[in-house]
Amino acid sequence: MLRLGCGLAVVLWLVAPAGANEPFGQETVEVRPWRHPSETKPRHRHNHSAEHAHSPGRTHPAGSSRGHKPERQTRSHDGDRHGHDDEGVETEHLFGFTMGSDIDPPGHRHVIADLDGRFGKGAGSYAAVSKQLEYAFTPWRDFHVGLGAAFAAHRISGVQGLEDVRQGTFEGVSLELRQRFLDRKQAPFGLTLTAEPHWARVDEVSGERAKKFGVGFNLAADQELVKDWLYGAINLTYEPEWVRIRSTGESERASSVGASGALMFQVIPSVLVGGEVRYLRAYEGAALNTFAGEAMFLGPILYANVTSNVALVAAYSGQVTGRPADGSAKLDLQNFERHRARLKAVISF
Repeated sequence: MLRLGCGLAVVLWLVAPAGANEPFGQETVEVRPWRHPSETKPRHRHNHSAEHAHSPGRTHPAGSSRGHKPERQTRSHDGDRHGHDDEGVETEHLFGFTMGSDIDPPGHRHVIADLDGRFGKGAGSYAAVSKQLEYAFTPWRDFHVGLGAAFAAHRISGVQGLEDVRQGTFEGVSLELRQRFLDRKQAPFGLTLTAEPHWARVDEVSGERAKKFGVGFNLAADQELVKDWLYGAINLTYEPEWVRIRSTGESERASSVGASGALMFQVIPSVLVGGEVRYLRAYEGAALNTFAGEAMFLGPILYANVTSNVALVAAYSGQVTGRPADGSAKLDLQNFERHRARLKAVISF
């Protein structure tokens, strides 16, 4: 019995929990006891640095709210809203009488108020001003649509070959369709073709009541020649017209072709200045049938961004040389004006 009791005492001592044999109230060194797996979950404490730290190998699942959103998403949103954040100056209206190749991104719209004046026809007094309002939008990439309405004012007195006129009236309507084939930001140069059919109820030169229909074609090429400083453009134009004068019933067909070039220098980020040269030839007949005269024009251009959504363009073009078909003068004032001036406001939204 004594041996059995001693053996039981040894077994109980071996399996008893640590510290069970210590005297009551005596401090002991804590030894972590064995726990069931269900009891090993950590306490729920918020550790900001641990939760948001980018430790090696740690990733966040798609759609997770943890971690930082990709920076690319923010840039994409800004690009969709603004269209040309990092693409520099837009050239569509930059060059005065010469057109640029740029077209707004899809969904963009703008309104254009264009005041175009022609002055001087030799002896006498001659002034013809056209005021056009145009609403333009981009329905899809690289394609532009413009809808325009124009008002005309004429003051003509003592000009040979023209009746004296002093009037202001509704002139007509126009439709502008532009297709860009090359984007200058991705190609060696930009290239855009414009077709502008227009109908008018007065003759733009004489101011007489008429039925007039024409189509202007323009092929524009341009490029940023020196980054953020120098821009250049070249245009080729062709315009056939059909006119019937109401007072006499006389009908005539005419056409013109031309070429122009312009350079613009950026003096400060919102202001550019430059110059433009234009060469025009007039013909009788819609298909360039009979030569009527030619003229060359030269003048300055000013472009300014008044705000981020409003731009102003001012241009002057004076005839420096020319000749009518009979070659009797150094300037052609029969088919062209002596001076031409333009003031344009472009409001984008």
